[in-house]
Amino acid sequence: MAVDPEELASFAEEVEEHLKVLEDEFLKIEKAPEQAEKNSINLLFRAAHTIKGCASFLDLRNITQVTHVMETLLDKVRNDQIVLTGPLVDGLLSGLDTLKMLTADLQNCDDEDISDVEAMLNELVTSSTQKEEKVETKSGLPTPITPPQAGPDANTVVGLNGQEIDLSSIPVSYQNVYFLTYGPGDWKSLGNTPEHVIQNLAQTGKVVDMVFHQETSQLWMVFVSAAGPEIIELIAQTDADKAVLFTTRKPRPVGEETPEPAAAPEKSSSPKLEVKVKTPSKSIEKREPKEEIRQKESIRINVELLDHLMRLAGELVLVRNQQLQAMGDADTALKHTVQRLNNVTSELQETIMRTRMQPVGVLFNKYPRIVRDLGKKLSKQIELEISGNEVELDKNILEKLADPLTHLIRNSCDHGIEPPHERLASGKEPVGKIMIHAFHEGGQIHMEIRDNGRGLNHKKIKAKALERGLKTEAELERMSDHEVNQLILLPGFSTADSVSTVSGRGVGMDVVKENISSLGGVLDFDSRFGEGTTIRIRLPLTLAILPSLIVGVGELKYAIPQVNVEELICLYDDQVRSKIESAGGQEVFRLRDKLLPLVRLNEVFNNSTPFGTRESAKICDKYRKIQTDIQKETEKRKQEDPTYQHAQSVMFASLKVGAHRFGLIVDRIIGTEEIVVKPVHNALKGLKCFSGATVMGDGSVALILDVQGIAKHANVSFETIHAGHQEVKRDLHMDEKQNLLLFRAGKSEQFAIPLAVIKRVETIENQQIERVGDKEYYTVDGVSTLVLRLEHLLKVSPTVENENMFLLLPNHIKRPFGILLSEIIDIEETIVHLNSKSHVEDGIVGTSLIRKKMTILPDIYRLIEIAEPSWFADKNEEKETKRPLRILLVEDSLFFRQLVSGYFEASGYEVITAVDGKEGFEVFEKENVDLIVSDIQMPHMDGVEFIRKVRNESHNKRIPAIALTSLKSDRDKDRAMRAGFNYYEIKLEREQLLQTVKECSRHIHV
Repeated sequence: MAVDPEELASFAEEVEEHLKVLEDEFLKIEKAPEQAEKNSINLLFRAAHTIKGCASFLDLRNITQVTHVMETLLDKVRNDQIVLTGPLVDGLLSGLDTLKMLTADLQNCDDEDISDVEAMLNELVTSSTQKEEKVETKSGLPTPITPPQAGPDANTVVGLNGQEIDLSSIPVSYQNVYFLTYGPGDWKSLGNTPEHVIQNLAQTGKVVDMVFHQETSQLWMVFVSAAGPEIIELIAQTDADKAVLFTTRKPRPVGEETPEPAAAPEKSSSPKLEVKVKTPSKSIEKREPKEEIRQKESIRINVELLDHLMRLAGELVLVRNQQLQAMGDADTALKHTVQRLNNVTSELQETIMRTRMQPVGVLFNKYPRIVRDLGKKLSKQIELEISGNEVELDKNILEKLADPLTHLIRNSCDHGIEPPHERLASGKEPVGKIMIHAFHEGGQIHMEIRDNGRGLNHKKIKAKALERGLKTEAELERMSDHEVNQLILLPGFSTADSVSTVSGRGVGMDVVKENISSLGGVLDFDSRFGEGTTIRIRLPLTLAILPSLIVGVGELKYAIPQVNVEELICLYDDQVRSKIESAGGQEVFRLRDKLLPLVRLNEVFNNSTPFGTRESAKICDKYRKIQTDIQKETEKRKQEDPTYQHAQSVMFASLKVGAHRFGLIVDRIIGTEEIVVKPVHNALKGLKCFSGATVMGDGSVALILDVQGIAKHANVSFETIHAGHQEVKRDLHMDEKQNLLLFRAGKSEQFAIPLAVIKRVETIENQQIERVGDKEYYTVDGVSTLVLRLEHLLKVSPTVENENMFLLLPNHIKRPFGILLSEIIDIEETIVHLNSKSHVEDGIVGTSLIRKKMTILPDIYRLIEIAEPSWFADKNEEKETKRPLRILLVEDSLFFRQLVSGYFEASGYEVITAVDGKEGFEVFEKENVDLIVSDIQMPHMDGVEFIRKVRNESHNKRIPAIALTSLKSDRDKDRAMRAGFNYYEIKLEREQLLQTVKECSRHIHV
């Protein structure tokens, strides 16, 4: 039979939806077959039944045969004859894959050989029957037909074989619901065919359910129409007993009995059918009429039409931009009109963009099947968790993201998740987990693919990089864990011992990164050996219209996508010479204690070939010489005119390239603009520094910069910068600056206390200090606060009595007390060169030379213990009953090392110190310690690397460890805890720290 192509297209769309339902439900039921609901089984049966009926009508034999056997199996499941699990699901999914293959080319689907799949499904039918006799109807049908019935409300009927049919989307004028039957002998007497009968009926109503038995030419239909029974008999060319009006969609009055329609009389050519109609519920008056429910209407639109609409919106944005620039000093009325045009254009643009948006669930929903199949193939137990299905992304990006994302999922299954026996041996659950999460943040879409598998082996990666000559031992030694991870993104890099047919972590990862970069996205990941891998992808919402930073070099303009821009920096006059430095043969800028490599955009355009180390060094020397010449000229001019000042400035944007940053120096920063992305001319396609072009509001053409391409062209060595950054960190930590409050109590001594220790300083009246016995109190915020004088606690001069005094209230103290001061000198930011031997006294951390005067740094918390020993009596009693706890304190700052050591020693603990993680591990291996307390940010080896080394390589992997840091964010805490710390405490919160140490000591046998 020749089939209309439009009918085939409509059938393909409908089948795609049903196949999706089948796959989702199969996977859901397979996980928990005992919890499978009857509705889910009926949904599966109905989907297969519908595909079979439509395919049979269109004479698509292969699809009809496959769905016929699948329907038979599902009917057995529905009747509790078999359970939908194991090999049965495998077989049904194979049938599903065959249906997908057949529907991909409906014109030629009957030419495909499906004998293997059909035989496999038939074998499942035969084996599932076992001792049961094969059920057959008198008409020889493989499954008996159950007559339709009225549903629980006016817009629902129970269709053939018991499936419920929702009629709410069908016009309410189609009130009459008919059951039509045709036997084998009817077609000759009618001189007609089933398809012609259905086409005739479609002119006056809608077929909502149908079964056609090809072998016996029997046809059953549920049909809705506005026409009465007499007209239907004429159109259907059948008798009244074969066109039964079994219900109407009119809401019935409450309490009225539903008349039972006449049943179809028994015929020898068809099975005996009994029509039963359910009586409406008595609570029907409480229901809202279905007609009042507003249905969301939708239509299908050709994608090419949407793309054209998007292009027109882009052109409108250009016109808007040109209008805004041309407006100038126009009159107020015109300005209002242009502003209105601007608002409408922006709203139109956003609306049209939404038509291209699709939920990422469209992509994510195919991964449960992939993970399930790979788990079976690899003999692994893998669970997949998906969240963020509702997040929307441009359809074009979503389609191009499918391959790289699938590659990453397959990698996680094959090389990430371990086999059950390996997971059990390493103390993990036998079931591995892969989590896919999507969320919207900062105008971008973020995706995370996380597994709790074996992670990346840094030793193997380094060995492979060394073996292939990609890195030297010195370079590998300097590389951070994150940079070692990035090595697997090099072309062809793999640590796999054998080639896998499924995937290869590293093999193809460079292609994945390139594909994501081509979408304007960024790929980054983090991995910990033995714990798992987290891959992060950041993508723009759309590629059609791009918010950009417009910059200028020479006479030309360039656009930088705003998703790559972190911040803008401008240096003036002497800052240009003093702030731009050199590291590893390239220019750098210290941005908040981090080295930011600098690239001059004009030099990129002046060199057609990528920079080498030599070229980078030449550029660095060139601009250093320019600044030297400027300085000489300035000094010369100042001798003639002392007021002379050479004016200069350098502007650059801090740009993101994955986890790295670099600064791009430009001549001028023009502003921001929404641009319409156009492809570059063929002559420029080979240039990796450009990703596209755009027409600006003034009609000029601007090239869109590819940030990653520029970094590659300029040969930005992030590894060299990282090594330099580590040196900066080391210098900063070894000579750490402190913000100190300088003050006096007596007239002779100068004191200093870190601001982090101070809650606040109150100005008080001396005469309002109250005395009770030998103690002094002052009321602060309605609370009596104990006042301490330093001369009562330390060997210092008496406090100078003034009319107005100062009360220093410490931070992190649960009991109210303050230290009395006579004078606040200043707040000083300085490097504390602590001397712990020049003035040794209980309650003093040490001294330091500040403002050319010896300054005492008191330990406030120890002073409290000296003043009120009863507050700590319980602690002192406990320490007498046990030998001292031995604590390894790892802290690079001498000031904090001395301060915290004092806390512990005053509490009766024995303290061993180390200046960084590297020394800390050496001490830990030699000394017998009970507890580790470590800073996080340290040179040579930070606290995170240190505790990982302890957990993985030491003789005592289970020793309790406390992270002691000034980093307060949840992210930092999570990072530390995942690395292996048991507790996370903030520096200077003395009482909390000691309480945590006390808690640890209870679980340590000392």
